[in-house]
Amino acid sequence: MNRVYNFTTKFGVSMKIFYTLLVVVALGTTFFYTTQDKREFDKAMFSSISNSTLTDLSPVFKQDVNSMINKLTEKNIKVLNSEQTIIQVALYNSIESSKIIDILFD
Repeated sequence: MNRVYNFTTKFGVSMKIFYTLLVVVALGTTFFYTTQDKREFDKAMFSSISNSTLTDLSPVFKQDVNSMINKLTEKNIKVLNSEQTIIQVALYNSIESSKIIDILFD
């Protein structure tokens, strides 16, 4: 006597399909929250760098303050003093702070 068991959910969906969808949703949720945390970290890091003075950022960029100011001056960005934050320099020169950070990382 051969019996064939029909494993279905109460909605009539095969259990294989049900578990496959469950795994896909779980992986998608994990990916979403993982990338969400990275985006939050990136925003926090950018904010921290943007609100720091050139003097404080000197060890981060592994450059002395004068060479950082020279780099910015070569790109026609005016820096009043080494105690200015990246945001203050950006506002003074009417450019985005991300451009200043890019210049300093080059």
